Order: sequence, then structure tokens, then C-alpha cells
Amino acid sequence: RYTPESARPTRLVWLAAHRDHCTFRCSGHLDYDALVSAELDDRTRASFAAVLGGLGLDPDDYLLLPVHPWQWWHRVSVTFAAELGARRLVCLGEGPDEYQPQQSVRTWFNVTNPRRHYVKTALSVVNMGFVRGLSAAYMAATPAINDWVADLIAGDELLVSTRVSILRELASVGYHHRQLDAATERTSPYRKMLAALWRESPVPALEPGRRLSSMAALLHVDRDGHALAAALIEESGLPPAEWLRRYLDAYLVPLLHCFYAHGLAFMPHGENVILVLSGGVVERVIHKDIAEEVVVMDPDAPLPDEVARVYADVPEHMRLLSILSDVFDGFLRFLSAVLHTRGVLDEDAFWRTVGECAADYVRAVPHLADRVRRYDLFADEFALSCLNRLQLRDTRQMVDLADPTAALRLVGTLRNPIAPYRPAGC
Repeated sequence: RYTPESARPTRLVWLAAHRDHCTFRCSGHLDYDALVSAELDDRTRASFAAVLGGLGLDPDDYLLLPVHPWQWWHRVSVTFAAELGARRLVCLGEGPDEYQPQQSVRTWFNVTNPRRHYVKTALSVVNMGFVRGLSAAYMAATPAINDWVADLIAGDELLVSTRVSILRELASVGYHHRQLDAATERTSPYRKMLAALWRESPVPALEPGRRLSSMAALLHVDRDGHALAAALIEESGLPPAEWLRRYLDAYLVPLLHCFYAHGLAFMPHGENVILVLSGGVVERVIHKDIAEEVVVMDPDAPLPDEVARVYADVPEHMRLLSILSDVFDGFLRFLSAVLHTRGVLDEDAFWRTVGECAADYVRAVPHLADRVRRYDLFADEFALSCLNRLQLRDTRQMVDLADPTAALRLVGTLRNPIAPYRPAGC
């Protein structure tokens, strides 16, 4: 019922949550009243206030919290029954806007008003190695982390030139069930049942004539064997290698620069990256899911106190896997296979283009030569990180986000496909 494949728009359930039991955080330019006024029309806000008033409750004592319908019926209405009975939580009913679930299942796109924010809701189901809840405590730093990453990008000339951007998670609200918090450990799913966040929509910043696509779509092959990536190359009118290079300039170069210049890594898999397309050409990319996925590996990086959570003590020999494993092995090798098997661009030409893109980046940042030598992007081989083994080991939590490398299973090595393209002097 609630999968993206169903293509069935859904209305979210809204709760009023008592302020004494909630944590609300927002970006520096925003506040709670401004957020709610932008997301809910006057009639809806008045209707919700009337429900509370009819129960003899003061609306100013509560925060509004959107909930996934499945989560409401199967989790919150049961596990939080005492909170509802005490009216620390009040069900206000469905909101008027219809939402479409995204690939991540718990994130919703507003189809009634696409310029409004995405809404990410807690969902206590296992999906791809995690129970997809949202921690009220963990999300308290979310807006500050997003503001910090956005400011870092805006202050770096090379990153600005690539036009890379993020969809900021602008506000978060989480409910604290005090008995459950006292009875459970930090990572317990019971602490992640009732929370939500609002993420920017890419629609308001979309230039005329452009369209959006999940990067995961580049790997799509339909029932007749036709590949979307091949169709985009044909639409562009560019030679396949040139189309690929433009995509890499938009996708790979910012990742390389964030790593070498800032010790910063995203989790840049297909579902976390949005492509901005113009005539079939990837013009720029947008990263999302920032607060849960971004990591700073440089212990000397200056981090504000509220952002310190993103630092991870990653062993030296594993740091570059954020590119070699997550990008080369985790995505580009599949795109290479799609294009190679359809006769669009053979494997050697594909990796030559990747190698040339990486080499051109290295030549463009001579001031980072020491870090380029320290973390050798053109090494002959790199460690194989086996994600399937993490899934088999623990289907409920593949890794601890507070220590993302501790659980990794490294088994053997892979040949580095760009090793032959090492630039002179590197």
C-alpha cells in the first residue's frame, strides 16, 4: 500500500505532541511558526487548533508532528496508548495534502504542492539493513549539520563551480517517551518510533527546461532490455564518453574535492543523489540524507560543537573507500556494465573516462598534493567491502551510524579500474 511502486498518493496523519515531551530544532533562518505556516494552510491549522480546544487543551502547549499512516495504526496508537490517554499526544486526523512515497519508503514528496518540503517520517519496519525509525535525540543536531555542510559548499570556490548542492533538512521534531527511554539502550527501535523531519524540495530551485531524476534511475533497464542511461545519451546527442564525462564532472569531482580538501564524505549511492538533467545531459547533482550519512574523517577539521557528531575515527587505510568502494564499486561499475552490454560505451573507454576525470581533478588542486599522495586514488587495488555480509549478519542494523566502519567486512581486494590512468608526478 505504501511502496513507491504503488504510485498511490497518501495523506499523512498529524498528531499534537506536548512541548514538554518534544525536541524541535530548525535551521538558523527558520522557526516553528514559519515552518508550520508554510506547510499547512490556515484552514487546516485552525481545524487542528479546534480539536485541541474542544478537549480543553491549549494549542500553544503542543507541537504538530506528521506521522506515517502505517506507523500510526500499527505502532503509535498501540505503543503510545498511555501517552494518548494522558493527552500528551492527541490525534488530529489527516492533513489535506497528498504525498508520494520515495524510494527510501519513509520519505514523502508533496504532490499537492511540490514546492513544499519533503517529510521524512519514522517507520518501524526493516528495510535494507535497518529498522527505519527516526531518533528524537539523534535528530536534534540535524538542522545544524545541514547548515554547516551547506555553508562549507558555498564557501569553496571549486565546489561552487561544480554547482553541487544539498537538500537541507531544515527542521526536526521528535517525541520522547520517558518510560521507553529509561528502559532501553541508545540504539533501541523503541526510541525511534515517533519523530519527523522536513527536507527542502528541489522544485523551487529548478531552472526552466530542467527535470529531476534519482541517480538510481541510471541503472534502470526495462522489460524489453532498454536502458535509461542509453536513452539519455541518445537524447543528448553527445558522444557517449563526453556524456559520461559531464556526468562525472558533476558527480565525481565534488566527491573527490570534499574528501581531499575537507576530509568529508557523503554516502553517494543512487538513491541519495538527485540528477538535474538538461536535454538528457547531467548538468549538476543534489545530495540528500545529509545528517545521517555525511562523515568527517579528518580529526583536525574545525567542527562546531553542535556538528561534532559527524566526526568519525576512521582508520587511515579505510578512508578512501568512501570513493573507491562507495562510488567505483558501489555504483559506477554497474553503470559501466549497463552501457557496455548494450554496446553504448565499452568497459575500457568507460574507466578511461573516469580515470581522466580523476587525473584532471588532481592536476587542478596542486595545493592538495600531499593529501593526494597520502590517499592514493590510483593505487593498483583496494579492499573489497562486502555489504551483503553485513545484511546477512544483522538484517536490522547493518552498521552503527555513530561508528560506521566498525562493522565493515573487508574480504580480499579488487583491481582499481583507474590505476592505469595515474597522472604524471602523482
